[in-house]
Amino acid sequence: MEALPRVRPTAWSSEALRTLFPARFKPVFVSDALGLAKDLRVGGGRGYVAVREVEAGELLLVEHPLAVRGESLKADAAALAEACSEDDDYRRAAQTLYPAGASIDPERLATVWRLCAFETGIYAYQSIFNDDPDPNCLQLFVAEDERDEVWATRPVAPGEHLTLSYVQPVEASASRRAKVLRHHDFLPPAPDDDAVARLEEALDALEADLDDLAAAREHAAMADHLADSKVRRRARSLFARAAATNNNNDDDIDVAALRAALAWLDDLDADPNRGPHHPDAGFAAGLAAAALDRLAPRAAASSIAAATGRPWTTPAELYAARRRLQARDDRCRMLYDSRRWLPMEKK
Repeated sequence: MEALPRVRPTAWSSEALRTLFPARFKPVFVSDALGLAKDLRVGGGRGYVAVREVEAGELLLVEHPLAVRGESLKADAAALAEACSEDDDYRRAAQTLYPAGASIDPERLATVWRLCAFETGIYAYQSIFNDDPDPNCLQLFVAEDERDEVWATRPVAPGEHLTLSYVQPVEASASRRAKVLRHHDFLPPAPDDDAVARLEEALDALEADLDDLAAAREHAAMADHLADSKVRRRARSLFARAAATNNNNDDDIDVAALRAALAWLDDLDADPNRGPHHPDAGFAAGLAAAALDRLAPRAAASSIAAATGRPWTTPAELYAARRRLQARDDRCRMLYDSRRWLPMEKK
């Protein structure tokens, strides 16, 4: 099995980055690969660049939020304004967040919340990451510890910008473009193809209701004929997830779901901005392994091979394929597991 990235100690790449926010808000972990870039034309004039080579699956930042989301933007801004009026560390942190300024009145802080906050809250150092439709990093939220983690999903060269997608999924459907404009004050590029835009909207609805297995299958079939690889990936992933969620006993559905998961995995492997180390690759492999688990007791290996175009013509080959897919899922889970990187807290 391919070696995992080595565990590196927490370290600051520069004094400017270390002192950007009060020491009280020091991250749980920060990588020495994170370099602060200024005078940029995007992101309020600043962002992160890699100051050394970064490996795929490398942990870059672990941070607790400055504040978590409440019931409304107005309430969030008022709560942060109150904290700033009572605590100099919060005041300094809020003044540093984009758009930087001395004012701590609720109107400015509402703008700070709108432009800097992620779904789980507002973060000091994570707020410096700029948006990209094809990011080289992703954020994972650890609910039990209320922290966000930022991971590199592909190798990054020194000097290259380190970026996140501000909304999930990454694809820029009309509703998600509107969300970025509303919350972050810029507009991502729109799909060039009207058919892509229409399918994106249908996938938005499906994302909220994975019980609609028929719609998921129909959308996956439609996406197969589109040139847009992002939409193909998303449609295939939703169908494979819907089939697993519904736990059906329909061979036809499970074969189609297996094909979708394998095609999704192939797309990820071929995409230089995703690649075999992206966590979605592990998820796709796990869904394919689960589909094989459901099919193996009910369908002949030769029929599964014929339906998927894979060389799994005997039960032994089918079992070996399932084992490889599950091992890939397990490796990705280990790769993006901060317990491997962070010292266990003493109880």
